[in-house]
Amino acid sequence: MREAARIIRVDLGIIRGSYLVPPMFESLTERLGQALRNLRGVGKLTEENMAETLKEVRTALLSADVHFRVAREFVERVQAQAVRAGMC
Repeated sequence: MREAARIIRVDLGIIRGSYLVPPMFESLTERLGQALRNLRGVGKLTEENMAETLKEVRTALLSADVHFRVAREFVERVQAQAVRAGMC
């Protein structure tokens, strides 16, 4: 009985520790992590690599079924804050 319950939980998502992570959040976590890892090796943040990273972030949000306006506004706010902070 316990094994059958575990199989059902695995079908619903990824078990991480004792928590069930739904598949869309697992994918979003992986894609956002990859986008940020790509920035780690960069010596200085430029508008070009910032735009590329934000494009990956927007794509990750859209693939996780985030509404396109929410994804667009989020990316625009992050970009504006980075420019204000003098990061690029």
